[in-house]
Amino acid sequence: DTYLRDSEMFGEIADIKDYITISQYMMAEALRYAFESCRRRAFENCGAFVWQLNEPFPNSACTNLIDYYGIPKFSFYFVRDALKAHHISLKYDRLTYLSCDMDTFEAEVFIHNDDTLSYRYHCEICILNESGDRLENYVFTGESAVETAVAAGKIQWYIKNVKKFFFVECTLVMGDFSDKNTYLMFI
Repeated sequence: DTYLRDSEMFGEIADIKDYITISQYMMAEALRYAFESCRRRAFENCGAFVWQLNEPFPNSACTNLIDYYGIPKFSFYFVRDALKAHHISLKYDRLTYLSCDMDTFEAEVFIHNDDTLSYRYHCEICILNESGDRLENYVFTGESAVETAVAAGKIQWYIKNVKKFFFVECTLVMGDFSDKNTYLMFI
């Protein structure tokens, strides 16, 4: 049961459908971060796996990727995308931040390449508010590593013009490949 954790972050959750959405999102984000983290530490750790693919009976909290009825959960798509052969990810410390002008979002940008060839890459990190307005933009270029991840750079953004949440949209172009990864951060 993740109700206490989820309500601490999102406020009291009265509707069961909202609770399902929130708990599935939190599970998806946790699994995405775990898989991306393992990939960032390639050859220093063994990796991670999800214990079960599907649910044997309906329940409110579990790490499975497909629910009892055979419907993929958010985590199915988050894990699938985190394991793309050519991927961009962020290493960050937390999902919640203090109100505007009182906190700073910091992250490291990583470029994942499972290919046996290296590629020039171009990546763009955009900070967007709730309305989708672009608040900040970062660009990194470089050469990918072979069959591992490389740190592309760091971002630091002083939170402003945000009420409840902001998006960090990461776009990667590497050779003929492209990837997009979006993170949701909360005030």
